[in-house]
Amino acid sequence: MANEFYGLGTALVTITGLTSTNLSAEPHPCEFHEEFDIVGTGGDGTPIAVGYPWALWTWGGPMSAYEWGQLFTLSGISTAASATVYIRTRTNEISDGKYVYRNYQALMHRPEGKSTPPYRFDDVEVKFTRMVVQA
Repeated sequence: MANEFYGLGTALVTITGLTSTNLSAEPHPCEFHEEFDIVGTGGDGTPIAVGYPWALWTWGGPMSAYEWGQLFTLSGISTAASATVYIRTRTNEISDGKYVYRNYQALMHRPEGKSTPPYRFDDVEVKFTRMVVQA
């Protein structure tokens, strides 16, 4: 399980330097969507694909105010609607019976969730679009 973790940061070195998650609460369940929509078929019969991968991180249970704030701190999103970040997330690839995790530069959309007493958030999700894999 050494490389199976999520990460979030404003610089690639933040993510590549991690050996475990930097999030107090890792997202679960998560969705990963391949980088393309099939828009047609080429003359040689191969599919024509366009677009970028995207991911949706969700938290199945309540999140503390600290964990909610950490999403904003680690991403630098502050009051903006979106920010360019670096993430480590799972893909749909399987190797040795486990998901493969990769590093990406992505556009992070502002976290969404419902504020609930006492100082917690429910139904939290963060969407990442325009994901570009990093070496």
